[in-house]
Amino acid sequence: MNPDDLRTALADLADEVRPVDLSDRARATSRQTARRQVAATATAVAVVLTAGGFAFAGQPGFDRRPVGPADERTGNPLTEGEVTAATVRVPVWQTAGCPAGDVRLSDPGPELARWGPVTLGDVDRDGTGDALVVLRCQVGENQVLALHRAPDGTVATLGQVVTDRPVVGGAFIAETQVGPPGLVEVIWRDGAVATAERQRRTYEWNGTGFSQTSGPKSFPPAAYDVRISAKPVRLVSNAAGDRAGDLELTVENAGTITLGAAKVTLETPVPMTVRSMIGAATDHPDLVQWADPPLRLEVTLKPLLPGDRTTVTMRLVYPRGMRPAGGILSMGATGDATPDDNQVSFVAR
Repeated sequence: MNPDDLRTALADLADEVRPVDLSDRARATSRQTARRQVAATATAVAVVLTAGGFAFAGQPGFDRRPVGPADERTGNPLTEGEVTAATVRVPVWQTAGCPAGDVRLSDPGPELARWGPVTLGDVDRDGTGDALVVLRCQVGENQVLALHRAPDGTVATLGQVVTDRPVVGGAFIAETQVGPPGLVEVIWRDGAVATAERQRRTYEWNGTGFSQTSGPKSFPPAAYDVRISAKPVRLVSNAAGDRAGDLELTVENAGTITLGAAKVTLETPVPMTVRSMIGAATDHPDLVQWADPPLRLEVTLKPLLPGDRTTVTMRLVYPRGMRPAGGILSMGATGDATPDDNQVSFVAR
């Protein structure tokens, strides 16, 4: 065919072409494809259900049974009611005469007592709520016991966190807290002194037991340290010609032990009368009088905690014609770390 004939044939063919809308055809093809995919998926699921009972692809043998309360995958935490009603194994105590073994927490027996509230929290970092209880033995020992949920669903002993025997100085366990997961905080008090000072010590579960990871390990040794001071007595003459004024003495407990019924001794070389005493263990609003010098009076103080101070005010009266003199205030210095400040002189003028 020569070129002219070819061009003529192509022109005739172009005249026969008609516009075609392909959108309807594309939608029909898409619907057919989707139906084939759904059918294939349904067939595959049917095969999995039939072949595996109920198994996911790539996870043969997946257990579809409901997970019971004993399985810690549920995060099923212990409750206070479960703990208080449980019978758990109590580890051996450090003090002879304290029973160990199986103990029912609702009725531990005559030798034991469950002390304080149940503390709930994740102790062993497994995502499940555990519990802490403090057991007290009547012969003088406390221990913190960690409890968890055993595989059979019961409340069981995880381990002993800490016991307060033997402890030098008589420190004892006051309370427990659960901090961030895995951190057990035990608040200690010093049993050798009546003080509000407390120590926070942290313990962690290491997979086999508990060990202390932060906080002090002991209290400082008990120390006796008192300090006494007095202001000058400013005397004023009264209508009878006597001279009177207030002696104000202050005692500070700078030690680590509580001062119970401590005494301050007042000595003066001349006759005088104490008409009132305010701030002592027993106030004396009535007349207190000495006849023969040298005069010596013991004043009993109210109990003083470490760091506290107290003030006692006494009204001193010097009789008419008597030349006023001061005196000495003192306290016992045995065992005092700084005995030089255990006495002070005062003047009266």
